[in-house]
Amino acid sequence: MTSIVKNEKSELKQQIIRYCVSVISVFGIIGCIAVLFPQVRQLIMELAERYLIHRTLNRPDIWFNRLFVYAYRFIICIIICDFFTLTIWGRLILNKIKNAMKPQLRELDFKLFVKPVLIMSGIYVLALLSLIRANFSYSDDLHRAIHGQRGWVGWSRYISNILAIFIHTNSNISDISPLPQLIAIFLLAISCVLLVYLLGNKKIITLSLFASVPVGLSPYFLQCLSYKFDSPYMALSIVTSIMPFLFIESRIIFIASSILGLLVMCMTYQASSGIYILLTIILCFQNWNRKEKSMKDILKFAGIAMVTFIFTMIFFRVVFMQLYSGYGVSTAMFSHKYILFGILVNIKQYTVQTIHNFNMVWKIGIVLVCIFFVYHAVKTSKQAKFIACIVSIFVIFALYIMSFGVYLVLETPLFAPRAMYGFGVFIAILCICVTTRAAKISSLSVLALNWCFVVFACIYGNALVDQKRYTDFRAELLLHDLSNLFPDRKKTDMKLQLENDIGYAPIVQKIIKQYPITKELVPIDIDGSIEWTYYYLLEYFNWGTEKMANGKPNTQTVELMAEFAKHDFSTMDLPILLDSYYHTIKSDGERILIVLKQGE
Repeated sequence: MTSIVKNEKSELKQQIIRYCVSVISVFGIIGCIAVLFPQVRQLIMELAERYLIHRTLNRPDIWFNRLFVYAYRFIICIIICDFFTLTIWGRLILNKIKNAMKPQLRELDFKLFVKPVLIMSGIYVLALLSLIRANFSYSDDLHRAIHGQRGWVGWSRYISNILAIFIHTNSNISDISPLPQLIAIFLLAISCVLLVYLLGNKKIITLSLFASVPVGLSPYFLQCLSYKFDSPYMALSIVTSIMPFLFIESRIIFIASSILGLLVMCMTYQASSGIYILLTIILCFQNWNRKEKSMKDILKFAGIAMVTFIFTMIFFRVVFMQLYSGYGVSTAMFSHKYILFGILVNIKQYTVQTIHNFNMVWKIGIVLVCIFFVYHAVKTSKQAKFIACIVSIFVIFALYIMSFGVYLVLETPLFAPRAMYGFGVFIAILCICVTTRAAKISSLSVLALNWCFVVFACIYGNALVDQKRYTDFRAELLLHDLSNLFPDRKKTDMKLQLENDIGYAPIVQKIIKQYPITKELVPIDIDGSIEWTYYYLLEYFNWGTEKMANGKPNTQTVELMAEFAKHDFSTMDLPILLDSYYHTIKSDGERILIVLKQGE
């Protein structure tokens, strides 16, 4: 009798849910279809300006088109939601996932992860203390701090855009560092522990935990951690790329969690796209090398993982991805005719970049880890030794190439450090695999390499401090001279332009000689060729209500930089008002040209 009542209540509850979903879907689709009409979109923009943001939208033409795209995407999301809640097939799939999930979660001992996560969090906090102490506003951090705009939607990072509201407790975000970086550290610690758990046959060895350090302390991910606003979402993309592999014993759970995890990754930070592939390759290799599974099962798993990955990437690109082109990068893919040649070009550039970025000590350490990986793979292999040696070498090259992820198929991918941290995960995977079959010499080489990364993290944080001190000094000196030359700056309508840059602080110059990647990690904030300079000088230091070289407000920096070629003040014969050791100021009363000097 009790079970009958429970079933009736459950059925009633499901009927209410289906009824509510149906009503919301109908009104949602009607609303989205209405937004497809230009007049409705214009009305929505006018209401938003008047009652929500209380200002005129920047670039209204772009927002006009975005509303159309958002409406069509929302319709697709409603259809998918309706399929799983209103149709018999959809409910069957959800029930199957739910029933399969329970035993999978029971098998996971979450208490096993607590202590390792705390250990890794402590290691990261100690290594990144100098970076946190630097309090450096990195790149677009300054713009977000000044204007409070999230701005991740243009990069298709919708989840980052939404999560920022909850983390900052406001849609207009402010600088709350070091909280975002601490959240990123915690997520990185989880990623490291999960990696060790998966690669260590569901065992967590302390030595392997130390071996996972490159996930967050590789020089490439240090740039991600430098961002006060972006860092937690970058770290989250790593976690969601790893988590699906906890459920590889259940095919339906693995597929569902892979699709969900990969979509979250794509909507937080797409540079993690290679991590899922890396784990697929290394797990297949381990199962083959130890003969833990049959070749049929290994190929089946690899096929499911690859099909799921490709399907999710295509779905994201067709439904959610916004095409982007600017700053020398583009999300456009190679055409099918040139895709192979294009991938080879990107691999070459990726290789050249990594070789150039790392100093000799790091290169020797990485080569030693690769050698020990092959040695231990052959030693512990249940396959023919020669075949195991060839396959393990091939696996290293495959892991290295795929660490760049889907960026391999883009026409002009981003080769900045923050886009290449898959290389750090690649190193971490090799280090963990070496330490799980621990030998004294191989473990020592792993620890030595990881110690180098810890040391560099401290050096890098202190380098940011020195560069910040030098930049502030140059900014204050320049603005002091400008305020003396133009005391009534707010009452004039003058245009400002800078030429050259201030260079690096002497201490940073020394570090660059020892660690070449420092040049790509430490930014020069006063540089006439980058728009952040104008945020820094004009808005951060509140020097009047200046206009840029084309006469537009300085908030429209993207368009302004494109217009610079038409308003190059260096080609004009402007009179010199001041010539000092650090800069030269020229002006005709309407235009100001500042020629920066790096000193000797």
